[in-house]
Amino acid sequence: SYTIRSTGSIDAFGALYDGSGNVLAYNDDYTGLNFGITRTLSSGSTYYVSVSGARESIVGSYGLQVVAPAPEQGDSFSTATPITLGTTSAAIDYAGDTDYYRFTPASSGYYNFSTTGGTDMYGRLYDSSQNQLTYNDDGGIGANFSMTYYLNQGSTYYVRAEHYSPTGIGNYNLVATQDD
Repeated sequence: SYTIRSTGSIDAFGALYDGSGNVLAYNDDYTGLNFGITRTLSSGSTYYVSVSGARESIVGSYGLQVVAPAPEQGDSFSTATPITLGTTSAAIDYAGDTDYYRFTPASSGYYNFSTTGGTDMYGRLYDSSQNQLTYNDDGGIGANFSMTYYLNQGSTYYVRAEHYSPTGIGNYNLVATQDD
């Protein structure tokens, strides 16, 4: 899904149209005074966005953001997305979406898995037999998780990332580091 939203301090109303001018979606006050529309868009199709003040008397400047969908991550242990040390950008795309990642450490030691961003994330770490080793909610910065655990070289581990709210959506970054 793409998210189209306004930024700024004016009370903005937005609408999304298809190439023929038919209204597909509209919104006012998605976050604060800014509108936001999340919609699946078809490749190769033309779309239009209109922005206006929520009332006729509203004037001012605004920003317009179009956020493309993050690549879909694995949604089960068997389809887990392989990761290495570093940052992976992702999204909870729909209510109930859960992302799974597969990690195999090159050396034994303590590793940290955490999220960054404005999405309230909950994390779980599993071993290769899919036994939960640890979990975390809000142990990182803001509403992000952070889990540190001793991992054995060559063993496979899984990180499960999900929104804290069963109906929540949003973008996040998964960060994997080795602690010294």
